[in-house]
Amino acid sequence: MKSRILKFLTICAFTFSISGIVSCGEKAENEEMFDYERLYQNKMNSPYEEKDYDTIFASYGYYLNKKQGYNNWYYTSDNKQLSFSSEEGLFANDTSQVTFNNGNINIKNSNFSYEYKVKRKGKITIFGNLKINKVGSKLNFKIKKNNEVLQTFSYNKALSEGIYIETDSIQVDVGDNIIFEFIGDSEINFNPGVTYTNGQNTSLYHKTTFGHLYGDVFPYYDEETETLYNGFLWTDDARNGQYNFALEKSSNLLKFREVSQNTDYSEWTKYENEYNLSRIRDVSAYIDLEKYNLVRDNFLYFDEDNNRYLLIAGCYYNFDSSSQTSDLVIYESNDSIGFDWNKNGNVVSGTYSKNLPECPSLMKIGNRWYPFVSVAYKTAHQVGQLQYWIGDENVDCIDMKYNQNDIYFLDGEDLCAARVTNIKDKVYMWGWIPSTYDTMPWAPRGGYLNLPREVIQNEDGTLGGRLDPALSKLLNYGNIYTLGDNNYEIVSSNTTFKDGNLKGQENKLFLMSDSSRDYIEATIENIGADEFGFELINGQDRYLIKIYKEANNLYMSVESPNDAKHKINSFLKINPDITNFNIKIVHDGPFIEFFVNDKFALTANTSMKENIRYNLNIYSLGDIKIDIIKVNKLISYEAIEG
Repeated sequence: MKSRILKFLTICAFTFSISGIVSCGEKAENEEMFDYERLYQNKMNSPYEEKDYDTIFASYGYYLNKKQGYNNWYYTSDNKQLSFSSEEGLFANDTSQVTFNNGNINIKNSNFSYEYKVKRKGKITIFGNLKINKVGSKLNFKIKKNNEVLQTFSYNKALSEGIYIETDSIQVDVGDNIIFEFIGDSEINFNPGVTYTNGQNTSLYHKTTFGHLYGDVFPYYDEETETLYNGFLWTDDARNGQYNFALEKSSNLLKFREVSQNTDYSEWTKYENEYNLSRIRDVSAYIDLEKYNLVRDNFLYFDEDNNRYLLIAGCYYNFDSSSQTSDLVIYESNDSIGFDWNKNGNVVSGTYSKNLPECPSLMKIGNRWYPFVSVAYKTAHQVGQLQYWIGDENVDCIDMKYNQNDIYFLDGEDLCAARVTNIKDKVYMWGWIPSTYDTMPWAPRGGYLNLPREVIQNEDGTLGGRLDPALSKLLNYGNIYTLGDNNYEIVSSNTTFKDGNLKGQENKLFLMSDSSRDYIEATIENIGADEFGFELINGQDRYLIKIYKEANNLYMSVESPNDAKHKINSFLKINPDITNFNIKIVHDGPFIEFFVNDKFALTANTSMKENIRYNLNIYSLGDIKIDIIKVNKLISYEAIEG
């Protein structure tokens, strides 16, 4: 929704721009109408800086640029350089032309080459995702160092999702030419990278722009500028109680830059006034102080539909070392300026005793109001998983009897203190994945942001999570394995595998080695298995990403069965009636994000090592039918533009 200007009268007579809770509507806006692709597009308005990069991509030469040799990238045909034409993105000579358009390259001749002239001596790796959108009679592709051919490929069909290409590490000297040569008319998408520093494997899970771990997050999307603002807490040692608040922003939901309070004060003010109002207002005046003596982890919104403010907070009877009793309460203002408040709050849940209700939030999705909270001291990480209550249709959040309803969960224990926010008419959520897989990270306290998670509303009012279609496409950096004839090994005895049917009591197929940073896609029908999933194994280290039945319930889980300290990393109860499973798995070193049927999402941190490669198996305890298994290279953080 657009920000609306509302006058908030204070003693100092400030005026704030308030963007409050918004509705997701009634699902009238379908995926075709919503531009998911735009959320992740590179929105830089100037060319990449000219400098010596540790990892450099071809786009650093042509993005918003009209000359040969920029950042040492050149475009040739038949050993002749192409010249820039008057048409945007077009390079040509008297016999051929190539057009760059958002990474798509249209080749209108029989011979075209990228060339990168090396700037410094060292060892490099060449990598990229080659997509062929359409093919003429045949396309031949070579990667060369000067006149030495490093790899050769030949294709006579389209590769719309692409294949992943990576060379062995090679020694280069200043002035060497790295050449990507295409022979045959085609339309391709290929943005190759050259790296001195393993840039093909930089993790998507990263520290802040100034080198700290993320703590509790307060995400807000500004629709007018298409910018995600992420305010967050950070601390080097939570035991001393010294927390700091910082702000980053992103134009593509993935790559952030710091917003300095010293130099970008106007942006800080915009963020606080439009979203994080609790940081600039004393909300203790809004609660029933005769009942409670402390308000903590509060959040304040303006509800435009009802022209009021809403506060959701942990309200404490006591908060000391011996007693930490509290309720989770929603309060509303009686006016549109936040001066007069109804002190009869709606108790969502209570009474908590030493289980702190942390990072609460509130949102109207469709015609239901949902309170969210993470309850501490219930998991290995202290900060709890995100739980929520379902409001009745067309019943106000102040009138709902939430404490009489069931509690639901949006993820497992490894996504801490998550918060929801609107991106236009959609809902997304971010939290932090603990930096330690089996304990609470105290010094420093915090972890890593999950990937952008779209929250979806089911017909019965329950909520789920998924990778949106544009992010699914972006994460796939090219296929490295597809299950087919004779490219697997039956590991278990008394197992048969034919026409996709995996039959037996204890079944296992070896698929591939070298699993480290993968994006796995699979479609599987459960015929009669009590458990099935994927196994990652290296020696005695074993990890499972699985679906299993237990007591007439169905769960998705990530487990480390050989780890005495933390066998179950994270789990989530899902719909027990599912028999057909569309699975997506992000595996990035120790981190797993696991998705089922675009409705259920589970985050996990494991003891897997970032640079260790694992054998990948599929297994089942009972019969399953495998329609497809594809293992794709997971895009690196450095390969994301913007």
